[in-house]
Amino acid sequence: DAKACNMGSDLGITVGGINATATMMKETGTLYLGKPVCLKIPVPSNATLTSHNELASESQRLQHDQVGVVMQIKVSNPHIAHVNQACSVSHIIWEQREVASDVQ
Repeated sequence: DAKACNMGSDLGITVGGINATATMMKETGTLYLGKPVCLKIPVPSNATLTSHNELASESQRLQHDQVGVVMQIKVSNPHIAHVNQACSVSHIIWEQREVASDVQ
C-alpha cells in the first residue's frame, strides 16, 4: 500500500544535525501484527552535541545544564497523509554504551 507508512524508508532522520541511517529491528518484541515497527538509529560520530540551555528560552533554562543531541524526524514520502496511515513515533529509548570523556 503506497499510502501506508514504511518506517524503514519513509522517514528522514537527523541526529545532532547529521543524517542518520535507520535500520528496522526484527527481534522478539519489535513486531506488531507481524510487521516490524521498531527502528535502530545509531548516533553519527560527527553529531553535534548541544545543551538544554542553548535551545531553551531564558525562562526555561536549567540551573544545572544538560548536554544531549537534537533528533529530528520527518516524513519524506509525499504519499503519506495523516488521514490515511500516519507515521508515528511513540517512544525513543536512549542506549549509552560508553561515556564520552572529552565533553566539555
